[in-house]
Amino acid sequence: LGTGRGLTAASIKQGLTGQGNFSLLDGEIYGVNIHQDIRRLKAKLKGKKPPTEKDIKKTDFASLNGDFTLGNGIINNQKLLMLSPILRLDGTGLINIINNTLDYQLSIAPLSQRGTETEQFDLKGVVIPMHIKGSLTEPKFSLDMQGALKAQLKEKVNAEKKRLQRKLENKLKGRLDDKSKQFLKKEGKEIENLLKGLFG
Repeated sequence: LGTGRGLTAASIKQGLTGQGNFSLLDGEIYGVNIHQDIRRLKAKLKGKKPPTEKDIKKTDFASLNGDFTLGNGIINNQKLLMLSPILRLDGTGLINIINNTLDYQLSIAPLSQRGTETEQFDLKGVVIPMHIKGSLTEPKFSLDMQGALKAQLKEKVNAEKKRLQRKLENKLKGRLDDKSKQFLKKEGKEIENLLKGLFG
């Protein structure tokens, strides 16, 4: 639902207000091939030759849903979720309907698909930042694959540090327990000898 007022196209857009949601099934986003870009960046970071197959600038999706509000010429897309068999994309963004520009901050989570042509099974758990900015007719898409892999490596290092710390703590605890048992056994023996001396 929405309302609007004004005499010129710009003032009408400026005066529009409202809110709503959208839901699309089995569609395509033109201008970017997310799957191909992920594969290309992966190969580059690993020092391998990038895929050579024809790059069709479109990304298929199974569903695309979102909520938005409209005011002062700005569409505020507060929630965006796109799903496909091999990735999940979500985030927020703004669309300026007066100067026809957009600015979106999104996160891409590749889904495990071992054995498929996407070769993304080893990216399970990685979240790749994606920025869409520019004009509505020619938006610029950028993926921060390097940042995503650095974040994943940092998480793995932290997890390994915690694992080693727990292992060390358990080992020290075991040693302390053994020493405590030996101490109690020694003290018990001395008390036993003392009692024998008193009442023997």
